[in-house]
Amino acid sequence: MTAAGRGCNLSPDPARQRKSRDNERRAVAMKVFDTHIHYPSEDFLGRPYMEKTGNHLYEIDRIAEQCSKNNIVKACLLGGAGEVNDWVLQAHRNYPELFIPMAYIDMDSENPEKVNDYCDMGFRGFKIIATRKNYDHPDYFAFYEKMQSRRAVVLFHTGVLGGITDYLINDPQKVSEKELAFEKVLASFGTSSARMRSIYLDTIAMKFPELRIIGAHLGYGEYDLSCAVARWRRNVYFDISGGDVVRRHLTERRYVGKEISPKKLVFGSDCVTERIGSEVSLWLEQLEALGLTQEEINRIMYENAAYLFS
Repeated sequence: MTAAGRGCNLSPDPARQRKSRDNERRAVAMKVFDTHIHYPSEDFLGRPYMEKTGNHLYEIDRIAEQCSKNNIVKACLLGGAGEVNDWVLQAHRNYPELFIPMAYIDMDSENPEKVNDYCDMGFRGFKIIATRKNYDHPDYFAFYEKMQSRRAVVLFHTGVLGGITDYLINDPQKVSEKELAFEKVLASFGTSSARMRSIYLDTIAMKFPELRIIGAHLGYGEYDLSCAVARWRRNVYFDISGGDVVRRHLTERRYVGKEISPKKLVFGSDCVTERIGSEVSLWLEQLEALGLTQEEINRIMYENAAYLFS
């Protein structure tokens, strides 16, 4: 069989090349605010990746370079357990105009007064994930009250927790040691995706109407519910991170503009460093294909997040 028969394209497609160049120009022309970049710790990238690239400080420089190339002028850098929050602050000091530091807070083991401590250290917001109780459990209200009083932005993971292996694509009967190890880590959290539903943001938004809330991934798996919450709670926004899966769901089912306003969405990449640029260009392409105006696209890619952090 020839290369062409196998689907290989030996000659450049002029139309595709023009489209790619147009996407790149749009990405450069439009300011971007990325609300979802994880600090490149071993927990996020995995030990082999860290060994390959050197260390996390080197990776921060690479992230900053990618942001510069893709006109990402502001980026929320998300903390984590252990020393990761401290590293986030250091990255902010190295790139004060780019990175907005977001502290990971464990509401099951830390005291609500830690909210003030983190804010006094310079954190602008908080990342909340893997709680042992539902997000809207009254035990967490003291945390939210302090976050509201400090005008902090809170990014909640919403929807089903992903993993390292996609079983829509991979065979669940052929499991690697790495996958088994990851399952043990998830089990050690003592949590469940059921604790992190977007409907719980409805309770929090009504109880704390000035708390600025972002739900990640548009509540992956419960998009209709997330859209309904965003529709009726003025202080609840959702990010569109989640890679190809969330992008396909949101565009093919035409949620954007139909079930949720562009005024209630923010951009987030939530990916490894090499994919940051493609996440920007792919979303610009998809949002334009949905028929959104440049003003609406700008709201999603920059203005809404800028408002939340103002």
